[in-house]
Amino acid sequence: MNERLLRPANIAAATLLIGGGVIVAQPTWVLSVVQLMVVTLAAAVALHALAAHVPTTGWLSPFKWMSPFESTSPMGGGWHGSAEMRSIRARMAGRRQRVPGAPALPPETLRALKPLIRVALNLDPTDDRPPASARATLSPLTRAVLSTEPLERPPWYRTLPSDPRRVADVVHRVLDELDALAGGAHAPQPTLTRTPTSE
Repeated sequence: MNERLLRPANIAAATLLIGGGVIVAQPTWVLSVVQLMVVTLAAAVALHALAAHVPTTGWLSPFKWMSPFESTSPMGGGWHGSAEMRSIRARMAGRRQRVPGAPALPPETLRALKPLIRVALNLDPTDDRPPASARATLSPLTRAVLSTEPLERPPWYRTLPSDPRRVADVVHRVLDELDALAGGAHAPQPTLTRTPTSE
């Protein structure tokens, strides 16, 4: 089975083709076939909407259990196999929380970046409130990341859909700034290309 076959447009085309063929072959079944076609199309749209807007929840996700595309066993791969990499990728590139003054980021990404920023500023990595003088040396982007508290298990409606490329761009810019700080160079001031309201 191919994932492309389950796209809404393909399901709609297949439903119309098969339903039309049945109606041509058995005109007396028109009402029943049309009702079945409407139900099939509605189910396809509902499943597509769920898959696009509701994130999976790990082992509790019905999409994970029922997915025909999961080719590997959930227990396979061991601690250092591809299952661990998929888990890390899902946490770091999952649904994003809003970051005032910066692009939205997944909570796990914020949790990973904040201690790195504190260490680069020679602060206690567990210090939740670095002094204003230390924050003043940072770009607006890195300052926003440092001052935003990661959400704990936020409901999906309080987050934004994942955007791995956007997240990777922010992470690279913050790490480049931290490298510059560690090397004694003047920290760059990244220009945000998008405001939070456009997320």
